[in-house]
Amino acid sequence: MSTRVVVFSSSCMSLPLIVSLQQAGQLAGVVFAISDHPQRQMDSQQLAAHLQQLDVPRVQYNPQQPDSVIAALDHWLAGQGAGITLRAGVIFSFGPLLPAVIIDFFAGLLVNLHASDLPNYRGSMPVYWQLRHGASEIPLTLHQVEASADTGAIGLQTRVTLHPFDTFQTANVRLMNAAPALLAEALSLMQQGTLKWQPQREKNAADFYACDVTADHLQADLQTLSARQLVSATRAGNPNYGVSFNSQWGPLQLMQASLSSQPAYGARPGTVLMVDKFRGWVVATRDGSIALDVVIHQSGYFSGYQFAVANTIEAGTVLNSM
Repeated sequence: MSTRVVVFSSSCMSLPLIVSLQQAGQLAGVVFAISDHPQRQMDSQQLAAHLQQLDVPRVQYNPQQPDSVIAALDHWLAGQGAGITLRAGVIFSFGPLLPAVIIDFFAGLLVNLHASDLPNYRGSMPVYWQLRHGASEIPLTLHQVEASADTGAIGLQTRVTLHPFDTFQTANVRLMNAAPALLAEALSLMQQGTLKWQPQREKNAADFYACDVTADHLQADLQTLSARQLVSATRAGNPNYGVSFNSQWGPLQLMQASLSSQPAYGARPGTVLMVDKFRGWVVATRDGSIALDVVIHQSGYFSGYQFAVANTIEAGTVLNSM
């Protein structure tokens, strides 16, 4: 029995999946998209370069010309004879919503890999928001593709455990490395006709929509955020965003922070509690304290301790507008 799979992606996140399918002789081709999002465009361009190096059949997705994709799918799948017993498609970090003509081509065997426990964290940035909310693991869910994003029936799921120091980037690496095994299991069950599709549960008020990240989301506010929330925000934003605040030294991006055991003794949030070579630049929060480990300033990248020493920041100083 022969399986042929088309991958839809706009990110290097899909490369382990593509390579595993290619090595198994199951890769029919790749439909790739070049993102117009400034922080994702380089990633999608690098994917296109890797696909050329791997010499895999590929076509660039143009939402205005879906017929070019259909022609490629016909060539890769429909035109390869009766020896193929399973023709499937998998979307992994693609971006654009596919039109019905492409979804219908796969007759229910177009699936998406989404990094959340659907329907919770539907949307474009599930990894960021789960890290931001302090998740210790992230599910990777394989579900059928429908016209509405992230709504189809669920076939399989695996759960990826996070390290306490994982950032947005390293969490994504864990997910990309988990994807090949999850898809391989699903394809095997599809071949056997034993994959059980379960409708997603109804959404409820506690479910979070994982929207794209805006500048407003990246503002650090010690008056309202707890120490753990601030640390989680830096993990989620590292390396692409961090969290931002204005200070008397100009705008700063906080790229890494860690919980501190230093008591705040009722100090106003934003008050510098200590500047120590070993314990770092420690600042009071509304419920404790954090060490500002790594900051970016217009003058460069610094450890928190280095920045504080260079700017003669002392205990008792209150960070303005943080």
